Amino acid sequence: MKKVLIIVGDASETLDTLYPFYRLQEAGIETDSFSSGIGSLPGLDSA
Repeated sequence: MKKVLIIVGDASETLDTLYPFYRLQEAGIETDSFSSGIGSLPGLDSA
């Protein structure tokens, strides 16, 4: 199975992160996200 790590920065918009996150999951790719400073993004906590 393919895996992708989405790195989220301080200036990231939630929609800009959620759209590729869920599209990659729909394509069967294991997807995870990482943020070093902004905390959690709404919608990714339960994903």
